[in-house]
Amino acid sequence: MMIKSFWRLARVNLGYEPAGVLTAKIDPSGARYDELAQVTAFYQELLERVRAIPGVRDAATINSLNAGFSFSIDEHPPLAPEQQPSARINQVSADYFRAMGIPLRAGRFFTDRDVKGASPVVLIDEMFARRYFPGEDPIGKHINGEFSRGTGNSSREIVGIVGGAKYWTLTHEPIPHMYFSYLQENWTSMSLVVRAQSGDPMRLAAPIRAELAAIDRNQPIHSFKPLEATVSELVAPQRFTTMLLSGFAVLAAGLAAIGIYGVMSYTVTQRTREIGVRMALGAEARDVLKVIMLHGVILVAIGVTIGLAASFALTRLISGLLFGVEATDPATLAVITLLLVTVALVASYIPARRATKVDPMVALRYD
Repeated sequence: MMIKSFWRLARVNLGYEPAGVLTAKIDPSGARYDELAQVTAFYQELLERVRAIPGVRDAATINSLNAGFSFSIDEHPPLAPEQQPSARINQVSADYFRAMGIPLRAGRFFTDRDVKGASPVVLIDEMFARRYFPGEDPIGKHINGEFSRGTGNSSREIVGIVGGAKYWTLTHEPIPHMYFSYLQENWTSMSLVVRAQSGDPMRLAAPIRAELAAIDRNQPIHSFKPLEATVSELVAPQRFTTMLLSGFAVLAAGLAAIGIYGVMSYTVTQRTREIGVRMALGAEARDVLKVIMLHGVILVAIGVTIGLAASFALTRLISGLLFGVEATDPATLAVITLLLVTVALVASYIPARRATKVDPMVALRYD
């Protein structure tokens, strides 16, 4: 069940395409970047230079902060402050969604016209739309809130709906998300997102450093990492738990199979004298096998019944560790049951078959 759970977790729909994407962090500082216009110009030039690097398909930015804010919807009845909903916010460049492979569901993406001084706009994801606009079209509605500390409330028009993306966890539904144009609102610290045309995206790290140095050699860029590695880290705890528990499970199944084989073989061997008597009285080998196998089947049926009852009772203890798999998954229980039943029947058949080939007089003297 743990293996099946991890297999499904590793193939969960992220909402974006991590393969071929390189990320890095930038935090421009100094007197040259005190104003939003200066920071915006810096990132605009950096993106233009990075897009021109051979082997780069798309380049974009997203702010590095994982921030959540309360908000209200202008077209909905007002709520008390403690009842207001909340959502995550990220500032992104216009090409972010194309670089990440996040689809547009309705409306439009950001454009270069969504700048400071233009009408404030916002994109929301599918989860946001389902949760806060059930049965209605969010496009054209307005979200109101204090989205920058100390700047007071502002209202933003919803201009598009994008696909949901799982950034921080794979085991839960995406958190409702809002995206702002970084040309309208910028928190300075950003992550660079670069999609390579092909091959290992890490090979783009050196050219990106060179282009940043050409703009401002005093600004560091760090934490270069393939997005696939970041996604892999999200499942690292589940991977460790799966490997550990699966190892114990395989060991337990192996010991169970050996134990069943040993017990059934010993049981049949103990009946060697009986087999000799039956054959001395004229019983055919197939008749003896049928009797022995029937006895084995009865024992196996009793064991399977007890084992399944115990499994149904105990597997619920690991239900919190499973993803996309029921604690009493019928397919898994059926496969393991079939495995152990097969081992038990083989353990009955082999010694019984061997005993039927023994001379009856030898079998009668068997102790």
